[in-house]
Amino acid sequence: MNNVVAFPTFPDYRYPMSSPLVATLLIAPAAQAYFDDLRRQYFPKERNFLNAHLTLFNALPDEQCILDKMQVLTES
Repeated sequence: MNNVVAFPTFPDYRYPMSSPLVATLLIAPAAQAYFDDLRRQYFPKERNFLNAHLTLFNALPDEQCILDKMQVLTES
């Protein structure tokens, strides 16, 4: 089961890469519901437009070798 998701973010010109990747960890449905509930309770309502999430990396270089390595690691 692949538990790591990486997706490109909006371009941030502070980084030399074209589109940094964010890697987040998928969590079990019961844990997701628990953390979503906490987020609704304690996170500022005006900024709460995402479900709870666990970010592993927030600015990986957008390079195929990194995506390939992440795929290998999540399959083992």
